[in-house]
Amino acid sequence: RCRFMPYLLFICIWMFVVYAPLGFWNWGGGWMFQYGAWDFAGGMVVHESAGFSALGALLALGPRDQPDRIPAPHNIPYVILGTGFLWFGWFGFNGGSALTIGGLATIAFVNTQIAPAIGMMTWLLMDWKFLGKPNMMGACAGAVTGLVVITPSAGFVQPHLA
Repeated sequence: RCRFMPYLLFICIWMFVVYAPLGFWNWGGGWMFQYGAWDFAGGMVVHESAGFSALGALLALGPRDQPDRIPAPHNIPYVILGTGFLWFGWFGFNGGSALTIGGLATIAFVNTQIAPAIGMMTWLLMDWKFLGKPNMMGACAGAVTGLVVITPSAGFVQPHLA
């Protein structure tokens, strides 16, 4: 939907205009840091910038040419394998973001298991209710959603709140 050179230009501009200021606001002593915003594993900066940038790209590109055509997944086993790799790697990412061995890393590690499991089960139940049957694509989407949602607060919430 977009040529490569405009996309590359967009990414270069985006890095300096969007990501760097958000990083400073959260990590470099900027106004969000001074306000008391906590960002455990960088999820706030990454997800804020990615979400609003995706919205901007969608508004710039406009609707799809064939909005009624929903593309089918190409290789479900690879989606399942990729979700497993992400989930496994996220343990090191969230647990390692504590930069220490102890209670903070343990809480982050446990929350990294609970949140995607709850996300997966919730998505499966919603698929079952609205589509008539659960499916593996929904399970994988729910798991990745749970990983994304818990990342900014993985070390700051108790497991029963994850």
